[in-house]
Amino acid sequence: MKVIVKMQALWRSFSARQRVSELMEYRRAEMRYFIADDRLETVGKDKYNPKAPRINKKTYIYKSQARYTGEWRGNFRDGKGKQVWPDNAIYEGEW
Repeated sequence: MKVIVKMQALWRSFSARQRVSELMEYRRAEMRYFIADDRLETVGKDKYNPKAPRINKKTYIYKSQARYTGEWRGNFRDGKGKQVWPDNAIYEGEW
């Protein structure tokens, strides 16, 4: 009986490590979107001004080749917009 309990414990710990590893891999994959470099590329040292008017600009292409089309407030993506990444992943909604 002790051997069975020990084997179950080993299997559970192995399974838990596998799940954590899968979650970490998923998290790494998600981190390639909404990266700080893209955000900082347009913002620079500007501060967000909520009273600035929202305007539509032409499509902006980031260094990462992501494309943003939508509303801007100053140099910040703000309002409705759509961003498409090089792998054709898309986020469309509120910024």
